[in-house]
Amino acid sequence: MQTYDLRRSSKSRLKFHGEIIAEDSTPEVSGRYTKYTIYRTANGLVVAIMDVTLWENERNSYAAEFVADITDARQYLETHGGAKSGRGLSAVEDDLLDEAEQALDQLLAA
Repeated sequence: MQTYDLRRSSKSRLKFHGEIIAEDSTPEVSGRYTKYTIYRTANGLVVAIMDVTLWENERNSYAAEFVADITDARQYLETHGGAKSGRGLSAVEDDLLDEAEQALDQLLAA
């Protein structure tokens, strides 16, 4: 496993050992996009969300949190991802969770 040190906008950095099991991003629209990453750690998962702006006077925002499992990852995305707009999970977020779940299933089967 690799060591990661993730930036978070309103919290201290999140440092952990893990591996990436899923990542995806939204298409760029009006100079902005969102990148999602799910990591597997020895004690669960880390969900990271990076809202990227290409605009000169705007700043990227960063969120990342430890969660216990895929169910908690879904709940985290519902409150911190695109679903916070009240429209539910985006197709990208659903695909991300599916990819993570498949990766975990493969790791358990090995």
